Amino acid sequence: MRLPGFPIPVDGEIFSSVVARHLQRSASPTTRNLDLLGLRHTSSMSIIPTTVMTLTSCMPLGHPWANNSEAVVERHSLAPLFLQASTRTHYDTVISDLSRGLTGNPAATLGLTTQRGEILYQPSNLKFCPECFIADNERYGYSVTYRHHQPGFVKYCAKHSRPLLLSCVNCQHSRSSLRMWRMAGNCNCEQPNTPSAVNYDVNENLEEKLIWLSEQTAYLLPHHASPHIALVPCLRTLLQHNGLISSSGKIKSQLIINALYDKFGVELMNEFGIGSQNVNILRQGNGISRLFQSCNGKTGNVLSALCIARLFVEDIRHLEEVAEALEGSTLTPIPRPFGRSLFPRGRARISKEAILTSLKESKGVIRRACKNLNVSDGVFRSDVMYHNITIPLSEKQLNRIGPQVIQDVRSALREGQSILSIREKFGLSKFSITLIRADDPELQMLHNKSKEEKKLCRSKDKLISFLDTNPLACRSSVWKKHTHSVETVMTLDSTWGEVTLPLPAKNTRRKKPGVRRDWQHRSNQISSKIQELVKNELEKKDRPSMLTMTRIKKAVGVLNLKYFPPVYRAKIEDILELSAESKAAFQTRVIRWAIDRYSELSIPISSNQLRRTAVLSLKELHECRALVIKFAQERGLGFHSRCSLSPLADANTLQG
Repeated sequence: MRLPGFPIPVDGEIFSSVVARHLQRSASPTTRNLDLLGLRHTSSMSIIPTTVMTLTSCMPLGHPWANNSEAVVERHSLAPLFLQASTRTHYDTVISDLSRGLTGNPAATLGLTTQRGEILYQPSNLKFCPECFIADNERYGYSVTYRHHQPGFVKYCAKHSRPLLLSCVNCQHSRSSLRMWRMAGNCNCEQPNTPSAVNYDVNENLEEKLIWLSEQTAYLLPHHASPHIALVPCLRTLLQHNGLISSSGKIKSQLIINALYDKFGVELMNEFGIGSQNVNILRQGNGISRLFQSCNGKTGNVLSALCIARLFVEDIRHLEEVAEALEGSTLTPIPRPFGRSLFPRGRARISKEAILTSLKESKGVIRRACKNLNVSDGVFRSDVMYHNITIPLSEKQLNRIGPQVIQDVRSALREGQSILSIREKFGLSKFSITLIRADDPELQMLHNKSKEEKKLCRSKDKLISFLDTNPLACRSSVWKKHTHSVETVMTLDSTWGEVTLPLPAKNTRRKKPGVRRDWQHRSNQISSKIQELVKNELEKKDRPSMLTMTRIKKAVGVLNLKYFPPVYRAKIEDILELSAESKAAFQTRVIRWAIDRYSELSIPISSNQLRRTAVLSLKELHECRALVIKFAQERGLGFHSRCSLSPLADANTLQG
């Protein structure tokens, strides 16, 4: 069903504002209109309705939204803003999924979790600018709720540099659909309560930063389209050029957070949740690092991206130009071909042939071999040990470490001692241990084998000690007490584990004899309750309610009949089928009741008035038109001349 005369959206207007204008100008009940638009279970504060295709299918032909759900998502929602810190592919995929209604939770799809969503988007109240409110009333005759005012970190209007106001708080506490779906600044309260979005003292410096954020948000949410800007790649180039990303791709999060505190101040950063002083430093670093993981199909934090961009440019529009100018600069570090930054799930190993070729070309000099492969010394030696390639110790290294120390270290490695204990015992560095291990590749295999044997012995001792003190313990109790030891034994020596560990306990408990239930008495009670329920329903003076099967079962407490014996179950089912009311019987009751109530008004029957009295749709009344005429004649009631339920309605239609 298409709705003629649906309002045309204004540039930059959020979709809930357009729906609110439609509800205000419509004479039909709000609930009915929301049902037609597919928004009955959608909040007016939501990012985008999950049934956006139902909304667009109701638009009249020629409307900008008619069968064009992407126009609603891209031009009249906040979804494009939160996808600016992701890749273009991820942007197109999420916009397409939101347009087709393939996401059950759009907020979660956009990365607005409970903690981060409160900062990026406040789904509790809409905001508006008083200057825009006056200008829109003079220009259009009504107010408009703009989408670039709605993000949680936007406190000022970018056009007028005025603090934004929240919609009436008194109306917000009401759960009425008519009050929830409303236009900006419109309120029926005698004393509207519209507090300011800025709830703290703002100095000139802080106000400048807040206005800057509003201006950048307005640019990222243009009126006619939402082009995707490559924020994260540009920021990565700028950070690398300024030494805030290492050559291996590691983000220096703490340095970035310190720079943000110097630029924006502690108060603003704590409110936005970027590097908060109350949060662990490790969590701060992960928050900044996750922004640069958006290349893996994730949605980054657009607020963090904007704040970091402010460290380098005054306007986000020039970000791509500045990044392109720096791409060819020699100051930009070149990432290593085998670095971890290029392999998110683990770096690729250097091939054995490449290592041997590089060693041959460099005549055994490790430093030259690393330079030829463009990798660090640690990465090179790690892959050398992985391929069991021998790198003999030089004479200088032998003299520095000492032959006796080298022999003692090799003995300790064969015994399975940990690297940390060996370093502490002999006072060697990690690099020296690596040199000794590379001189004899078999040491690595012997070291791992000895560690496994020691680990297996310790696990067996723990399990034997536990079984000696708990001879009646079953396998589940042993597993629960010593999980790690059982897993080690079953992995390294499963034969010993099957023989030594106890068998799983069997369920030998018997059911205790319970009290026999009197099913006859139980069925009689259910029958009496059903009869009483039916009697009360038929004798009540209020509007009738349908006696459905579920309602009767719930009232007598027999939603599940599978525990009843078959004989009594069949008896109860027969009683329920006889007591349950069909749709035709219910319509007869409710129409008779509605005609009786209508007769008290002493006026001709109107289809609209009768529909409201009976709380039925006009379609249902037309289906039961014969009953309406019958009961009206019994009460001596007449029909309005234009009533579609009148006996003369068919004749009038034929004459016309």
